[in-house]
Amino acid sequence: MTITSTTRGQLNFVAVVPERLGYLKIPGSLALHAEEPFANVFYQKYQTSDYSFWLSAYTAKEDHALYIHRDGPLIGFKVLLKQNMRYTCETGEIYFKQGQFLFAQVPYIDSLFSIRKGREYFVFDMSLTMDFIKRLNLQVKQLDRFLAGLQEGKNRFLLNTTMNSSATLLDAIEYLRHHPADRLAAGKAVESLFQTVMEGKAQDLPEYKIERMYEARELIRLDITRHITIPNLARMVGTNSRDLKTDFVKVFSIPPGQYLQYERMKTAKLLLLSEPQLTVNEIAVRTGFKNAASFDPVFKDNVGITPSEWRRNRGVLPGKELM
Repeated sequence: MTITSTTRGQLNFVAVVPERLGYLKIPGSLALHAEEPFANVFYQKYQTSDYSFWLSAYTAKEDHALYIHRDGPLIGFKVLLKQNMRYTCETGEIYFKQGQFLFAQVPYIDSLFSIRKGREYFVFDMSLTMDFIKRLNLQVKQLDRFLAGLQEGKNRFLLNTTMNSSATLLDAIEYLRHHPADRLAAGKAVESLFQTVMEGKAQDLPEYKIERMYEARELIRLDITRHITIPNLARMVGTNSRDLKTDFVKVFSIPPGQYLQYERMKTAKLLLLSEPQLTVNEIAVRTGFKNAASFDPVFKDNVGITPSEWRRNRGVLPGKELM
């Protein structure tokens, strides 16, 4: 992949992870950083025989246009993790709002995009081999039509519009970033994307409303032990309770109250496996419950087995492997 300035030419990349963005480091990746007068550009690439993915971060010091080229052919998807961005390519303009994704097949990538002074952009791209996609054995009609169209030289885009990422898709990408060699995790990310395609609809919200919902999501994630109310959360992000509840579902495909429960269960499952010295009661308190008595039934309702069984089975349900 090459990234160049439309007015100043080639960027001066060096193999380093900037300290400020150390939390984005992908283990085992190729990491390059360019500190230019107009922007700081940091991107990482991780590659396997089945898939590759890139995480790019742009911190704009002034309004500027950049050009990106990547050899192909490529089958995969792009997710705008932070900010909004408009790409201009041979098929026209594609506008991504925060959290939106697009799945496509392209012979190569030649795109022009602009960044705005004072803004920070995070972009995730993932490329998949056809063999890896087929081995996932996803029962998705849209994917079947897409792949059939490719063989006939037709389709290039899975859908004719961008879609909002679900909470599970964003989590799957985050997990993969920290465990890049985990093929099950890579498969989970792709599966979550197509699950989002099957269940969701393209919900068109103004950028400021989407940004508010991402802020609300981060406030929930910041402290899952906090019993934050919908009115208080709405007030913290500058909206009202009704809009918070409807917009959160449109953006993440889950109500805010259920999302708090989702985050608690996710953390509990992780602690049960990674912290064997902690009792179930201690984990209950750490995830916002009063005690094990109130935690156990909620965990079983959400996961299907008790916390103790989850720990004993090392996170494996009958017929399923879970992260």
